[in-house]
Amino acid sequence: MNAEVIRVPALPTVGLASADKQEIIDRAQHFVARIEEEGGDSLAVLALAAKLELLAKEIKQAAKEASEREMQQYGRQILTKHGVELQTRETGVKLDYSLDAVWQQLNAEALAAQAKVKEWENTLKKLPRSGLLIAHPDTGEMYHAYPPARRATETICVTIK
Repeated sequence: MNAEVIRVPALPTVGLASADKQEIIDRAQHFVARIEEEGGDSLAVLALAAKLELLAKEIKQAAKEASEREMQQYGRQILTKHGVELQTRETGVKLDYSLDAVWQQLNAEALAAQAKVKEWENTLKKLPRSGLLIAHPDTGEMYHAYPPARRATETICVTIK
């Protein structure tokens, strides 16, 4: 195993348990600013941050599972640990309207309209950049149609192998 030395300032973890949200944000910004000032490897820090994020996510999930039984004894009461509120709540509530006849009809119409939109989007995607004179599907009126405008932003994708 080849250990790579990465020049970064020490992680600001001292007093993390008592830090509030803004303090954590400020520490993170200060940490990155120090890396830039000291000529550190910001790409390596980004890679390590992705690993720390995965580690934190896995710890959080395991701790949630381990804490479920203990949280049950508090019901919906809010507990505070290290400045963080913990509470059992309902999440992912789903309402089922499918037994209502009016809803069924409206939903069928909406699904049909969505399918029509998707079909028209596929037609537009196939048009040349210069556009094409085509007939409106409902009125038959001719108009100049163009393919969809493409907009995108660039970001650095981080994938842990």
